[in-house]
Amino acid sequence: MNSYPRDEFDDVPEDSARRGAYRGQQIDQSTSRGGTIAILCVGILGLLLGAVMFVVQPRTLAPDAPNNVSAAVSAPASGSSNESQQTPKDPSEINVKIYNAGTYPGAASEVEREMKKAGYNVTGTSNWKGESIPYSMVYYANGFIAEANTVADGLGFSYFEEQKDAPADISVVLGPDFAGIPEGSFQENVAAQETATASATASETPAP
Repeated sequence: MNSYPRDEFDDVPEDSARRGAYRGQQIDQSTSRGGTIAILCVGILGLLLGAVMFVVQPRTLAPDAPNNVSAAVSAPASGSSNESQQTPKDPSEINVKIYNAGTYPGAASEVEREMKKAGYNVTGTSNWKGESIPYSMVYYANGFIAEANTVADGLGFSYFEEQKDAPADISVVLGPDFAGIPEGSFQENVAAQETATASATASETPAP
């Protein structure tokens, strides 16, 4: 017979169907819930960090990206400057109207004669009814910037501008500063301008 002290298990018959079972330590539910929340927070922070790295990392791997963006933005500007250097259309294809906007009487008729000698299709002359302008101006319809540049140079004008709903391809407005066609005839000035434009274009063309 053993010498261990008696306990509650001595009252259980040896041939009983009941069996003992191990019961572990009870878990505090409040402590378990706090641990779960902490794990979820760490997981969410990890996902956010991964998303940030996914967005930032490709940019850091492309150091030339800002240069590419700058080139794309500046491309339209260079295209506009090239447009003004294109070869103008034949003068006979260009409709012109001439307006006197404050210069001496008969100036529009003088310019008309000179432009017709150069081959331009002058469709009429009249007094300017638009707002008062302090200087002579060439207005042009969309697509006629090169032709406006040529006409302005031929007349010695410093300004030309696109005009919406233009009455003609080219509108010559003779302001108070107009004192006649400078340095020879309009036709000679236009020929000199076309020669200079052709020379500039040839110098920009790379050799084969």
